[in-house]
Amino acid sequence: MDKLISYCGFNCKRCPIYKATKENNKKKLKKLKINLQKEVNEKLSIEEIKCNGCKSDKVYRFCSRCKIRTCAIKKGVECCAYCDYKNCSLIEKIKKYNKNIFSDLNKIKKSSEK
Repeated sequence: MDKLISYCGFNCKRCPIYKATKENNKKKLKKLKINLQKEVNEKLSIEEIKCNGCKSDKVYRFCSRCKIRTCAIKKGVECCAYCDYKNCSLIEKIKKYNKNIFSDLNKIKKSSEK
């Protein structure tokens, strides 16, 4: 499986934080930092928002504490598509951030069954 498919099935290549980090685009990172600070009501540094993907050593500060990520690592699954995601309260909570989460996970599961 592609290392840029996060534990919840999101494709990191679609993430603006990931893109700005990979491009080392300081202007985009600064703008993202300002927006994220407003969203989380905390001061953040550019380094805290940089991310090389959910499965890397360098993840956005809040993603590093993601309960889905923690659960998948603990269970040893590469992605929630290989777990009981349809009955998962953690996945249910993330739907408001990623409305396509179930279709993404279904596609991943289906492609692995081939």
